[in-house]
Amino acid sequence: MAYVRQASVLATADASSASALAIVAATSGEAAIAERWAEQAVQRFPQHAHAWFTLGSIRFFLGKFESAKQALLHALALNPASAQTYRMLAQLGLTSAVNNRVDAIQALLRAGDLKTRDEAMLSYALHDELHALGDYQRAWTALERGMRAKKAMHAYSPGSTAALFDAIRGIFTADFVQTRPAPAPRQPRPIFIVGMYRSGSTVLARMLSGHPAVGDVGESYLLTAQLRWAADHWCRSAIDEPIVTGAATYDYSLIGENMVLALAARCPGREAVIEKTNANFMNIGFIAKALPDAAILHTVREPIETCFSNLRTLFTNEAAYSYDQVQLADYYAAYHGLMQHWRDVVGDALTEIRLEELGGQPRATAERVAAACGLEFDPRMLALDRDGGQLTTASSAMARQTLRHDRAKIWEAYANHLAPLLERLAFHGLA
Repeated sequence: MAYVRQASVLATADASSASALAIVAATSGEAAIAERWAEQAVQRFPQHAHAWFTLGSIRFFLGKFESAKQALLHALALNPASAQTYRMLAQLGLTSAVNNRVDAIQALLRAGDLKTRDEAMLSYALHDELHALGDYQRAWTALERGMRAKKAMHAYSPGSTAALFDAIRGIFTADFVQTRPAPAPRQPRPIFIVGMYRSGSTVLARMLSGHPAVGDVGESYLLTAQLRWAADHWCRSAIDEPIVTGAATYDYSLIGENMVLALAARCPGREAVIEKTNANFMNIGFIAKALPDAAILHTVREPIETCFSNLRTLFTNEAAYSYDQVQLADYYAAYHGLMQHWRDVVGDALTEIRLEELGGQPRATAERVAAACGLEFDPRMLALDRDGGQLTTASSAMARQTLRHDRAKIWEAYANHLAPLLERLAFHGLA
């Protein structure tokens, strides 16, 4: 970032490079800089559709939904076939009977000769728009098409998941995790929010980051970076089997020290910093061994609601299991079993927060969350609709709303299509 900040770098970049630099700033947690650079890009290249898309995306994650919409509509006017722009517009939650793009998306899907990636994006965009309009039958048809396209792009191996989870349980016993040096007092204190995707983790992070002493690095994968370094091995996702099998050889004091330094660099001056990579539920053993003073918050939502929300979310490279109802249910069961293992291993170091508690008992839940993180409750934690903050997840719009308890049961509109998911969850004792 220090290099990129030099004015000459941005000033000499072409349109694509200028947009890419803005994305680099956004993913580095420099939201204000990212927006400023994206604005400069569209000023210099007003006919470049992707520059406008980048600006709209950054504003979306900053919660500036109306200005995000205007930038995205500008991008669409310049490139009416942009699948990613339709997808982002659908995520804004501003669809209405007189303001939607259903006909345009359907026309693109009928045209054929689509790249699989574009077919997936357009299908999920169409699903979101039709869902918002209450046209659930056609919304399901669009979702099925999107799932087929996405599944064709990302192969998923249930056997690999089973082997990984077995390796984690085999290495990270209570004796192994608890054999560690006493935690040294240091700031910032890491706060890990973990759990299945779509389980309320973004809402919880939004609540906790309202505390003036707390910073938030979002889904940074900073812990994974430390584990890759320790293992001298690159993994595609949050963790893989080679990193787990080498766990006994790592310097956990150094992993912990480097993790704290990375958090401090991202959020200087904060007493505590949130890292919200959901898939770190697999890394709880690493967290507990390297950072025994860390707070670990596990967000929990009803299985069917979690799974259906995963099913209708278009992820990037994560959650390859989520485009097939049976594979999704099986993955949820595997996750559920691994979390029971962590409860046995780390005990009270793991705090569970249910999504319905966040919506139904916000004050009591916020007080409990603050206490688990070694903080005093601050009323600003309840102001989810406050300005500011960057939320780089699919839940950006929802997480900025006031705390609600009416988000459940969306799946019931699609119940007649969800027999494979419901039956498989019941098979695992989870429905």
